[in-house]
Amino acid sequence: MDPLSSPELRHWVERTSGGRIVARHAHNQGFGRQIAMVDVEDSEGERRELVLRCEIGTVFAGTEISLAREATAYRALQGRGVPIARLYGVTDDRDALLLERVPGTADTAQLTDSERDRLSAHFAEVLAALHAIDPSELDLPGFARPRTPADHALQDFGLWNGMFEAFARAPDPLVRFAHRWLARNAPTSMPRTAFLQGDTGPGNFLHDGERVRALIDWEFSHVGDPLEDLAWVAFRAGLQPFGDLTRFYRRYGELSRIRFDRERVLYYRVGVLFRCVVGTVVGVARALRTGTVHQGLGANCFGLEVMRRHLCELLAERGGWPLELPELPEAEPGEGEELLNSLIRDLTEFIVPAVSEPTALARAHSLTASLLHLRAADRHRRALEEQEHEEMTELLGHLPASLEEGTREVDALVARASPEREGEIFRYLARRAARSGALWPSPAGPAPASLPPVPEL
Repeated sequence: MDPLSSPELRHWVERTSGGRIVARHAHNQGFGRQIAMVDVEDSEGERRELVLRCEIGTVFAGTEISLAREATAYRALQGRGVPIARLYGVTDDRDALLLERVPGTADTAQLTDSERDRLSAHFAEVLAALHAIDPSELDLPGFARPRTPADHALQDFGLWNGMFEAFARAPDPLVRFAHRWLARNAPTSMPRTAFLQGDTGPGNFLHDGERVRALIDWEFSHVGDPLEDLAWVAFRAGLQPFGDLTRFYRRYGELSRIRFDRERVLYYRVGVLFRCVVGTVVGVARALRTGTVHQGLGANCFGLEVMRRHLCELLAERGGWPLELPELPEAEPGEGEELLNSLIRDLTEFIVPAVSEPTALARAHSLTASLLHLRAADRHRRALEEQEHEEMTELLGHLPASLEEGTREVDALVARASPEREGEIFRYLARRAARSGALWPSPAGPAPASLPPVPEL
């Protein structure tokens, strides 16, 4: 849907920018946001290129992770030496944000290795400059201010956990376990408090091939520990090419004079995956209620299972627990095998190759993921549910009335369990996640590899 199809929004854009809309460019849907490119011209003929970001009622709508929060970050950082777009305004209902359109691209895949290294070196300068700003000097209404070392991590994790409690459709014991682990292992010292972009790194800044032109997407911004942003960079470096992380961290340390603490970065990387899982769980839950979801339901469900696996890998590493995965049952053709095979073949061999429009192509891939899920469920669900029931009974000490009731009981157990039971509970949760993931095979071959390692400096 084109957000500028609304006359009221068009009038707001013109009133806010002080110009008349003279051109509208391609629009696309980001994660829970609709994005449109528009050109306006004022009475003197001056043309301005703008970006309109609109809430579409999915994922973060009605939460603190809002466009109004993003607007606050843009306002606070204007003129502070950090490359960002000029903010024109945010609507009264906080559902639309109007920004200057900064030239550049977020894609780093087309760059050479040497170009990426130069770009990552400049990004280290930009991130160090952001973290050098004293947050007490910034006007950040609505942003929590940490008072203790633990607050630097737990205030924002609490915000995300509250969002999960408000919008998730069912208990998720892995989410609760991760949140409790983060609370128990929060940092006990804090050399510096900084304003963080959150979700920072490749893909969330615009560049011209060598230099960063603007940091974008500030909806996850908050006040906290600067090493958390370093954990985001390591995460996003696994999503698209970035350059050598060791050189990046060294350059950042030289400029920021913040000591690199690998253990703290690894702690925050668990927090990054916790947020990713929560955001996707909430997005899927709201999609099922509204029928609207970024890229399609199948893509989001598959992505959720990949992130659950990564979260279990990180928790196993940090907790010192072995990652004991279950032996999954052999595939047996299900009752719908022939029909599902035919539908998957039509999609992958005929429809997907003929589609070029990006949104339609993403939806076609998402539909393929959904059909692969249905086929895997047709083949494996009964055997996996039997295995789940057996292990759930072993953990709880009694046979639950159903898997749904058992999940609620496991969630309650995680909430009250002592640290001595963490290893036992984690073993079950990791095996549960592996079973769930087996029902969402990759639509593009083998599942993505593990996250890139955080270097030792």
